[in-house]
Amino acid sequence: MKPSKLQDHLRRCHPDKTEKDLKYFQTLKDKFQKRPTLDRMFASTSQRNDDGLRASYNISLLIVKSGKPHTTGEKLILPAVEEVLKTVLHKPASDIIKRIPLSNNTVERRIDEMNSDIESFLCNYLQTTHFSIQLDESTLPDNAALLLAYVRFIMNQEIYEELLFARTLITDTTGESIFHVLKDYFIEKAIPLSNIISVATDGAPAVTSCQEDDVSTYVQHLNALYSDFESKFGDILTIVIPPWIINPYGDTEETNVIIQEELTELKPTENIWKKCAEEFENRWGFPNCIGSVDGKHVTIKRPNNSGSNYWCYLHKYSIVLMAIVGPDYKFICVDIGGFGKNSDGGIFETSNMGKRFEQNLMSVPAPRFLPGQNEICSYVLIGDEAFALKPYLMRPFPYKQTLTDVRKEKYNILVRFAQNTLEGLNSSGRRD
Repeated sequence: MKPSKLQDHLRRCHPDKTEKDLKYFQTLKDKFQKRPTLDRMFASTSQRNDDGLRASYNISLLIVKSGKPHTTGEKLILPAVEEVLKTVLHKPASDIIKRIPLSNNTVERRIDEMNSDIESFLCNYLQTTHFSIQLDESTLPDNAALLLAYVRFIMNQEIYEELLFARTLITDTTGESIFHVLKDYFIEKAIPLSNIISVATDGAPAVTSCQEDDVSTYVQHLNALYSDFESKFGDILTIVIPPWIINPYGDTEETNVIIQEELTELKPTENIWKKCAEEFENRWGFPNCIGSVDGKHVTIKRPNNSGSNYWCYLHKYSIVLMAIVGPDYKFICVDIGGFGKNSDGGIFETSNMGKRFEQNLMSVPAPRFLPGQNEICSYVLIGDEAFALKPYLMRPFPYKQTLTDVRKEKYNILVRFAQNTLEGLNSSGRRD
């Protein structure tokens, strides 16, 4: 509205306010903008309700992860929250507690909803990727047979293992019944059977009275698995197995001779170390490096009367595979059987190869000049922070020292880059 018309409107419609100053009208404007409205009242209430709902879902997830009864939320968690609010924060807890529904039925419903979302995401992902499946049947206290299916797959370059489903076996627990339950589930979730690359079972009875189509499907899938195995692991078929492995209780003298021959062939020589050092320098930019050393925990079942010897920091029972790997991802030396409780550095020092390095019995070449330098440097192994610094073993600098020294930081980067030869190996000894 134009100023002239605004003044005329004020004189005709609001004559009592013609003498008011600008500050008076600004105060009226502020009061009008801050007045309570329906949208604002609902927005505030909705925000509080959303926070309580989110807390309800998060607490329900914590309850199911801990394996506690669903009544834990109502009987333990809410009283604990109320006590903290009253005692520590000195705030009334009744309004906050009311906004967090955690009854037995509510927690159960929250868990079912989250399970449904997880199953939907998992099935959608399995529709487009290859995976392994493990089947196991179990009997409940009421003699009902339950089929459990676990899947293992790779996502974002990491291996995941998840429970796919748990379904009741109505008739029996034979292989045929298990197959039909699995097939029906895959059809329901639109997961192709061809995405299965391996199946593990506990030896269910063989499939009987199958239809011809089912048998044909089995045969085709087994042929595909065999072809895939042959293409990936064909080199295994060419391995010559020594007689002392096939018949370890044969002639003792002959066995000892064969073992000695095998060990002689596998012993690293000076030429092997020099070739490794040359490849490490060309491929990874680390001169005078003859190998990368590290340990791998292999999960085992706890041996009888072993105490805590095999219990490792990963919260499982394991033995340690200690290995020295060359620049081409191939093992040079291995030591198998170290206790899982011991550190990598301690296992290496007490192993046969560690002792031989300490006694200078590993045919390591004599020190040489570094490329473009006038300093003589020994040939060395490289390891991580778990290993002790030795004349024949290099490790990264402590992190705090790299914060103030750029050269040490660059050296650590170079060491970790060269250690990719070990990190790039999986448990089967092949590069990922």
